[in-house]
Amino acid sequence: MRRVSYGSRGRPSTMALDIEELVLILQGAIESVDAERFILERDQAVVPHELQNFARNESYEVSVVGKFHTLAQRWLERQGLAAVWERPVAHRSAGKGRHPTVDISLFGKIVSEKKESCSTQDEEKVAKREIRLEFGFFQILSPKRLRNKRVDFAKLQSDADKLYSLRATATPVAGDFIIENFILLWRIANEKNTSKNLSWHQQALADSALEAMKQSINSKMNINHLLTSSVDLIAARKNEHRVVYVGAFQVAES
Repeated sequence: MRRVSYGSRGRPSTMALDIEELVLILQGAIESVDAERFILERDQAVVPHELQNFARNESYEVSVVGKFHTLAQRWLERQGLAAVWERPVAHRSAGKGRHPTVDISLFGKIVSEKKESCSTQDEEKVAKREIRLEFGFFQILSPKRLRNKRVDFAKLQSDADKLYSLRATATPVAGDFIIENFILLWRIANEKNTSKNLSWHQQALADSALEAMKQSINSKMNINHLLTSSVDLIAARKNEHRVVYVGAFQVAES
């Protein structure tokens, strides 16, 4: 079962519906990588007891992003977009090392409508468009204490600050771009995929966005929580429940 909860009341915005398409693809990527990892680990030789706690039982972020990059190609073609994985941005505020990168950038064009007074020979005005996507895990703090249970905002704040600082930088690509910034974070939990659990994550992720803005040095940065979605995952034991939650956010200047 798949559930979706939007960040605002009433009819979802066009932006929320568009990002839901990407969330659906991401959930498919997580399911695919998670199932593959489950099968491989289930059928491997017995791991020594002393090393069981060190086993990597969750999917690597890079594996999920790679699968997303593959699964998204058909959707991107329909949208007139092209994807670049690990898109370099030649901008560094201080220090040495590699330039920062964006997990995935989607490149396309925005074509303005012709005015009625224009002749058919007039060219339409075309603007360059870049949709930047950051991916990662979010974590729950104090999971055993329900009163203190909340989403850790550190990952969201870190990614948002990075995207915000690069919001006007398109280097090394020439020309001006209309840049849109989004963050997609997920968590896998051993619990039932219920409307109550989804509602808690919806509110907790919204609260984490508010806290991330509060703690950020970028006072004009706005983090808009667009939606939360949950979907069931494969489970090893009978009557076991596993679910992945995905939160989608937009980062912009207020």
